[in-house]
Amino acid sequence: MWWRCSAIGSVCTGLSDSPPIYPVKPWASLLLCLVLLLLPQSLSATTQKTLSGPNSSKECAICHFRWVEVFYRTGKSTDIADYPEERVVGSEMMCYSCHDGSVADSRLKVWERNRHRTGIKPSEKVEVPPNFPLDKEGRLQCFTCHSAHGVDTRPGIEKTIFLRMSNRDSQMCRTCHVGKERGPSKGSHPIDVPFDIPEEILEAGGRPGSRGQIICQTCHQPHGTTGDHFLVIPNSGKGITHSALCEACHTRAPALKEKTELRSHSHPMDVPLLKEARLPERWENGEEPYLSYDGRINCRTCHSPHNGLPGSKLLVERNRKSSLCFYCHPSKRVVERSKHNLALSAPDERNIEGDRVADKGVCSACHLMHKGTGPKMWARELGEGRSPMERLCLSCHSDGRVAGKKTVGRYSHPVGRDVRRSGIETDLPLYTADGRKTGRRDEGRVEC
Repeated sequence: MWWRCSAIGSVCTGLSDSPPIYPVKPWASLLLCLVLLLLPQSLSATTQKTLSGPNSSKECAICHFRWVEVFYRTGKSTDIADYPEERVVGSEMMCYSCHDGSVADSRLKVWERNRHRTGIKPSEKVEVPPNFPLDKEGRLQCFTCHSAHGVDTRPGIEKTIFLRMSNRDSQMCRTCHVGKERGPSKGSHPIDVPFDIPEEILEAGGRPGSRGQIICQTCHQPHGTTGDHFLVIPNSGKGITHSALCEACHTRAPALKEKTELRSHSHPMDVPLLKEARLPERWENGEEPYLSYDGRINCRTCHSPHNGLPGSKLLVERNRKSSLCFYCHPSKRVVERSKHNLALSAPDERNIEGDRVADKGVCSACHLMHKGTGPKMWARELGEGRSPMERLCLSCHSDGRVAGKKTVGRYSHPVGRDVRRSGIETDLPLYTADGRKTGRRDEGRVEC
């Protein structure tokens, strides 16, 4: 007797008088029959288990179109889609395919307003770490900063936005934009210092740090800004005459740490450049001179928030011996050859900040850019007098002061008189009550 297993259905048919075509030992035949009987049940259970679970490849294919199974199997185009030949994980247009309004409408904020640039190679001023990938051409893309996989979203997606690292207190910004946190001593705007951020900046999208301090995102936002350099409030551009963002904090009297009376008299802002001015092609810091769109001076004309000269209060050029002043006021060089040049007549004379005129130059004896004690940005203690201009002159021409030998005496020509009362017209300059020239022959006051 022989055991025989039918090839059809893999079912053992039992004993047979005739031997099988291929002799099989009885114990081997039993084992083979047992395997064949159990195999269909095992395959059925496996198939049911696979079909009952989620097919994650479908979810991946929503973004990663090249992962669709037909492409994987055939490596060629189909009737409804071309085979994506470029083997990339993500691209800007992939991001846009959802952020165009079909899933989330980010067009206005991310694409149509100012945003961090993509499709360009990083400049020499930027250091991109290895964990911030560039495309095959070495250019910045959306995926350089963002990734839908492997990022820590514990703070919440509304804060992380799939960022490759936490941007708490602008740490991610500083990873690439190195050197922007050096501080004023090295030519950069202060950062990480507590400050009462103006409501105007907060409403425009600026953010304070975790402790209320100034951070990169206080002034800059990578997406959705309307100003140059991703500023939350424009500092330059067509139709803009003044440094709006700077003035949001500093106003037009920027000496923030000074007493109110020392913030009253700063250099004029948002005014046309003088016709006599002769600006250089480039300042000492390498930047071209900046004026507003219609030729007005503002904060950025003299200061650079991230490229100022070290220890110069963010100036674009050091004011050596009043040299910066003379770019715009060349006609005032005549003072250097006059008795009013205290650098010659009284080199040890000091202004209210304690600066020696021999060190700071001829202008420093009488003027300060942002902390004047009176009209004309006066840098001296005012003297006694009936008008602002008289008090300026008497700050030197009084007993015990630097020009005490040149006093006016008890009986002198009257000052502070309005020429309209006497009906006088003159080509000599006349002044207003606060010390400004009137530019008229029949209106103003007689002053020293």
